[in-house]
Amino acid sequence: MCGIVGIFGPKASEISLRRSVDLLINRGPDFQSIVKPNSYLSLGAARLAMTDPLPRSNQPFEKYENWIVFNGEVYNHNELREWLKSTHGVTFETTSDTEVLLEILRIYGTEGCKYLNGMFAFAYFDKSKRKLILGRDRLGKKPLFYSVKGKDFYWASTIEALGDIVNEYKISSDAILSYLAFGYTIDPSTIYQDIKAVKPGHCFEVQAGIILKEIKSPIYELKLGGESGLLNVSEVIKSSVYDRIEGHDDIAISLSGGLDSSIIAQVSGQSNRKVVAYSLRWSDSDKTRYNTDFERAQMIAKSLNLKFVGVDFSSGDGSLEANLKDFVRFMGEPNSNPTGVSIVPFYRKISQDGFRLILTGDGSDEIFGGYPRYESPILGNRFRFLGDRSVASLINSDSNLGKIGLRFANPCSPGLWANFHWNFKPNDITKLMKAGASNTSREIVGRLFSLISNLDLLESTCGSRDAIKRVMERDSSIWLSNESNRKLDRIAMAFSIEARSPFQDERVIKVASQVMREKKFKSHNKDYLRGLFPEVVSSGVRDDKAGFISPVGHWLRANPNILNTGLDAVVDSGFFNSYEIAQRRNDQFSHDFVQIRQLWSLVVLGYWFLNSWGQ
Repeated sequence: MCGIVGIFGPKASEISLRRSVDLLINRGPDFQSIVKPNSYLSLGAARLAMTDPLPRSNQPFEKYENWIVFNGEVYNHNELREWLKSTHGVTFETTSDTEVLLEILRIYGTEGCKYLNGMFAFAYFDKSKRKLILGRDRLGKKPLFYSVKGKDFYWASTIEALGDIVNEYKISSDAILSYLAFGYTIDPSTIYQDIKAVKPGHCFEVQAGIILKEIKSPIYELKLGGESGLLNVSEVIKSSVYDRIEGHDDIAISLSGGLDSSIIAQVSGQSNRKVVAYSLRWSDSDKTRYNTDFERAQMIAKSLNLKFVGVDFSSGDGSLEANLKDFVRFMGEPNSNPTGVSIVPFYRKISQDGFRLILTGDGSDEIFGGYPRYESPILGNRFRFLGDRSVASLINSDSNLGKIGLRFANPCSPGLWANFHWNFKPNDITKLMKAGASNTSREIVGRLFSLISNLDLLESTCGSRDAIKRVMERDSSIWLSNESNRKLDRIAMAFSIEARSPFQDERVIKVASQVMREKKFKSHNKDYLRGLFPEVVSSGVRDDKAGFISPVGHWLRANPNILNTGLDAVVDSGFFNSYEIAQRRNDQFSHDFVQIRQLWSLVVLGYWFLNSWGQ
């Protein structure tokens, strides 16, 4: 695990990467280095040494005068190493996945990504072709940003590190729209106009500051080893856990009261390693339901004979504002999910206890159909004929007629997916934003639909019966990669912790797809998984979907100074209608959770403005 940064072009010999590497030290506290192999290439890396921690695997890494900087883990690197030895006669100098990745890219170029099972973001320089290749894993587990200026191509693991060398901070209007609509920015847009994100599952080839081609990474080639029919799903899940803990004796588990993290905890606990389960509680919350997950997690850990550590999030004595400020700083971009603020002290405690590796249950709901929305009647109808224009006219409606109309939406319409994710609907955004030619509801819908469609990774599955499948795919390519994985990576890495999610293993994704096809996408309570791990279910796992749900209404009601500071900053930004913001200043007392959630998202945006503009 590392933080990476670089320049490819004429300016490479002139610009220092020292400050950018320093800004990445939390992502790589073990070793930092900058190299300039030639006048047009400068590379920097900060290393968190997890695989082959010896100095021989430090980065930037060179072989045959080709160079690589790499952030992430290739979990099947041992298998690939033996395969490269036998099929290509490759000799290796290290036992690292970094060297394996360099060899894969040297031999196969961008096509090599289909052999990788892992989480990764990399920049590889091929000397003979004088070409740079950048790539990112399919679910956006590792970040990678870039900017192009003339013939110079810049990249880094964080917006902060990249912004330090390109010095571009003009706010992107598309990013503001996607944040208001969904609570986060959507790749390739970032909050800044001239800084882009490499889209999950994409590779670039760059030469002379020009992106020669951008391709979707080939889908992972899974060799089934001669097995026929449906694979043993429980064994694949166990294998994905063991691959992620290989070489590590001390493992932390993020344990909620749900099924997914409990399965990970059980499998890890059978590994003869030191495993400690951590969970969150809110002792000062005004409602007891926020601590149900904690109580269940404590019960599950006891049943599984795991050491249990509770982390208490107290919102008193200024700690809420301190954690909120840390959250917006760690993220680099606004994110409205209050869970992000809650897990700041969670990961701080895990780091203080000396852990560098944590396993989570993230990614299971998107592949095994765990969200209640998959049971929505909007997805159940098989007769679908309404296109984007008709859907656009329905999305601002809260009436039953509007909801019924969405049952006939084409499965590929972005509005069908967006229906389950709105924070502010387009009409609401129109009222919030200052008047402008591009801020009409119709224009906003068009721009948001374009952002959603831009992240479709798989081939079209727009048959008349595929609405559930399409929404699940977009949950993975948009929600999981842009919100959940992004939040997890940036906060964990702020404390030099590598977060790994076994359910996002390429093999697990493949077998989950087989299961869902056999179940005709109707296994929405994950009954299949429950049947595979009955002993976990009997330990006290919740039947409903929860997770670490934060008491955001209580936070806002108990901390008026935070609310007013955030909303004042939103008004001062110049993007928003001050009258509409004023109308929302008492929404914390509303019994409508949508209004409370929207108010919180405005407060977070205000604190992001304060952090980014130094006000």
